[in-house]
Amino acid sequence: MERLKKIWVLLQEYRRQAFSAVKSYKLRSFITIFIIAIGILSLVGTLTVVEAINHTFTKNLQAIGAKSFFIKRYENSLLQNNRGHFFRRSPNPPITYKEAMMFKRKYDFPGALVSVSFTGTTRGKFTSGEEETGENVRVSGVDENYLSTSQTEIDKGRGFTQAEITQNKNVAVIGPDVARNLFGKENPVGKIIIYKGYKLKVIGVTKAKGATFGESQDNFVLLPITLGRKIFSGRRHVYEIRVYVEKPADYNHAQDRAIVLMRKLRKLKPFQENNFGVVGTEEALKEINQTTGILRAAAFIIGLITILASSIALMNIMLVTVTERIREIGLRKAIGASNTAIMWQFFMETIFIALMGAMVGILLGIIFGMGIARLFNVDFVMPWNAIMWGLIITFITAFLSGLYPAYKASKASPIEALRYE
Repeated sequence: MERLKKIWVLLQEYRRQAFSAVKSYKLRSFITIFIIAIGILSLVGTLTVVEAINHTFTKNLQAIGAKSFFIKRYENSLLQNNRGHFFRRSPNPPITYKEAMMFKRKYDFPGALVSVSFTGTTRGKFTSGEEETGENVRVSGVDENYLSTSQTEIDKGRGFTQAEITQNKNVAVIGPDVARNLFGKENPVGKIIIYKGYKLKVIGVTKAKGATFGESQDNFVLLPITLGRKIFSGRRHVYEIRVYVEKPADYNHAQDRAIVLMRKLRKLKPFQENNFGVVGTEEALKEINQTTGILRAAAFIIGLITILASSIALMNIMLVTVTERIREIGLRKAIGASNTAIMWQFFMETIFIALMGAMVGILLGIIFGMGIARLFNVDFVMPWNAIMWGLIITFITAFLSGLYPAYKASKASPIEALRYE
């Protein structure tokens, strides 16, 4: 116990000497701390941004529901050849309206709900009286099940009925941004909006979802799919089938049943691969985690290279410091300081400066991550792992960077040191 107490007292003394040395050489210490801070900033900042993006994507997918999957023309993933070019294995035929509606009619899995939709345009412009929206409204044709399968809630009014879909009614469900741009604080339900000469009665307004990466998720208009096909006739539409499963335990079984039915509709033989994509929330989450894992690794390598460069700069500065303070070393040795004490003094200075740089870098990295998150409207997540790795790497690099300068200082001859000018 007594020995530990002595060690603690010595460490406190070395810390005091290190702080005193930093105060004596303010400019050099500031430059050293700044160099290290830049290295830690690159690590913590980039990892903070990656975690914010990953968290936002994951939250948005979970908002759709962990019990949903999609049938699309392609899966989300692409393949990569040996030249680094991305390509698709084979050109899948698009999902036709007939196939989508036949799937919806024949898919009879217990507790499952199927919806069919397509996006007509992402540059729609709507008017109501003298008010108008910008030319950036997403217009989609959907069926009566779309709101339920996409987990979109109604704030005012109601959703579509099956009769409105089959009878091709001129009705619309609008997002909060469209409602605000055209009607301000008035209730839009029952009002008329106009698109390409079509007068549409607003029957519902959805609840706000906010924005992701600076892009609003509430700037849209939903039309009955039959009306949408009429308005956007003459175009080749990309239809999407969405399946919502009531019980999570039935998810895999429901997905398998959907694949079997789709293969039958496309008359695929047993040895033929699927010429369509099935993408579930779980699969999408795995792909996002895989992608962000690559981004994390890249950010870690970039940050590590920057920190290693900072460590070289730190070593050089400490070597210069040893040379300039050689008379101080000689005086300390002349009055009885041991080689070990000299070595610990300079070693602790290196550690102290490096940790100060790390703290500044971590703070700047968090601020940088918060700024990027706010700029692109994504959720900020405190990068605890990045902070931990930043401190560990800083300590290791400071240990390696300070070892040689401290050793050089301890081996200085007292006589030569005192004669040094």
